[in-house]
Amino acid sequence: MINMKAHTVYMVVRPYSQKKKILMRAAQEVGALYVESPHLLENTISYPGSLSAHHVLVEIKNQEEADQVIMMAGCHHYGVGEILFNAESSIGVELSHLIERQEDIALSVEQVPHYIMNDEALVVGDIHGCYGHLRALLRKAGFLFAGDEITHYPMQLVLNGDLVNKGPSSADVIRFVYSNLGHPDFKVVLGNHELYIMQHIDDAKPNSRYFDYLTTIRTNRMQRNMFTEIYRKSVPYLVSHSRTSAVHHSPCDYKYVGKSDPISIQKQIHLPSIRGQANKQNTSVDEILYPYFNGQPNWPLVVNGHVTTKRPLLINNRAMIDTGAFLGCYLTAAHVMGSTCQFISTENVNSARNTMRLNPIASAIQDASSVRRNVPHLVKASA
Repeated sequence: MINMKAHTVYMVVRPYSQKKKILMRAAQEVGALYVESPHLLENTISYPGSLSAHHVLVEIKNQEEADQVIMMAGCHHYGVGEILFNAESSIGVELSHLIERQEDIALSVEQVPHYIMNDEALVVGDIHGCYGHLRALLRKAGFLFAGDEITHYPMQLVLNGDLVNKGPSSADVIRFVYSNLGHPDFKVVLGNHELYIMQHIDDAKPNSRYFDYLTTIRTNRMQRNMFTEIYRKSVPYLVSHSRTSAVHHSPCDYKYVGKSDPISIQKQIHLPSIRGQANKQNTSVDEILYPYFNGQPNWPLVVNGHVTTKRPLLINNRAMIDTGAFLGCYLTAAHVMGSTCQFISTENVNSARNTMRLNPIASAIQDASSVRRNVPHLVKASA
């Protein structure tokens, strides 16, 4: 039995025709993809094909083709393995499996976590403790409440990370989220602020104005318990049933989208300081961000927050929905419908900290087709 690791390309070295048929049938039985030539591999493992290509076999004939496969796999953040039909055919890849007899051909696959969302969903950007904005936005989108409990869902609801810190009412946001955790149409995606809070909940790390919820969670047992349960039930990303959209907190290279290895999860949750990178490289914020927006308009939609923009943006196939509610701007959600979306935003909600009105958009609801599809001028909030 050969156990195929997730997001790994297995090179099949010079298979004989009969064994090839058996291997192809074994791959089909476990949902693995069999690619008959390296030149067909690129489309299989590059985005958006990678959203479905969890286990891949590719047929090779010589060392040159092996080198091509190894290079392509590395470019798209796939591991490499080898399936051999005789010991002499090895090309020296560490992870290898030897098939000596025809009856040896049996495959199993490492299970990939399936973080699935509906094809239609409301994806809310960085809330950052802006409880009033959150309720106003959901009300505008047609959700109904009884206290903190949502009693009517017009569609699935996804909160795309950074629930707490910076804003005036993080504890209220956590209470609201906790009250709705058990509903099948209520999903929470991890943000870098949840990750940071969980990492430093018990250490001596001092809080700051960017991570002020640390004080609350260290002194309030109920908040600590609610936050811990929310963190436990949060997911690093979501992919729609039809593979037409994906949601994760931070923009990242497409090769990481929808993958669940530790590096990909880290990339989908947290993008290090944009301004810090720009200063270090003596370039602009836009230049640092440009590679994350070079997709194609017909690709599956990717919805991100984390980077605070002057307004919600759709650039090629990537939607950006952190519009700085904690800065006094507005909270934005993407109403995702397959591979398209419309933006819904709050008007200002008065509070002690949310009094600035920066870069207001003309309408609270913007059709995605009307949003500029080139590289935006982006404003990154601190931390």
